[in-house]
Amino acid sequence: MVKAVSFEELNLTGKDYEILNRVESTSRIIVELTSDSYTVKDPDGSFEFEFKKDKKTGNFILEDFDGVVRAGYLLSRDRSEGDVLAYPDQMAHRIAIYRIVNLVKEQGGDGIIEPVISTTVEGCEKRLGRTTITYMTSVSGKVVRLKGSK
Repeated sequence: MVKAVSFEELNLTGKDYEILNRVESTSRIIVELTSDSYTVKDPDGSFEFEFKKDKKTGNFILEDFDGVVRAGYLLSRDRSEGDVLAYPDQMAHRIAIYRIVNLVKEQGGDGIIEPVISTTVEGCEKRLGRTTITYMTSVSGKVVRLKGSK
């Protein structure tokens, strides 16, 4: 296992790395709620989860899943202990982080500093016993490369 290490833990100074670029990624998640179920999906159709309420416990249980979810984390301690699939706002975070991590790799970076993550509720529509909520997450930061790395 490889342990994630923050820049603070490395005690780097400005002469130890160079800032290559500023990057940003986004993700959108659509949640459709009824009284006894909810569906979480990607507007582009890459995945869809369906949760149903257990009548005995009242908890929501994953009933069906289709597609592929690509989720990322900035640090090992950033990872949730709970099941992020059940929390659409956290899923939106993880997808946007996955995307920004890949942007950093594409640009030849070793890491990202000063990450900023924000999530907004873009819309909430109620119709025929169903509520639809759209979450949008944006992640931005600076791509850095350690001097001497290739």
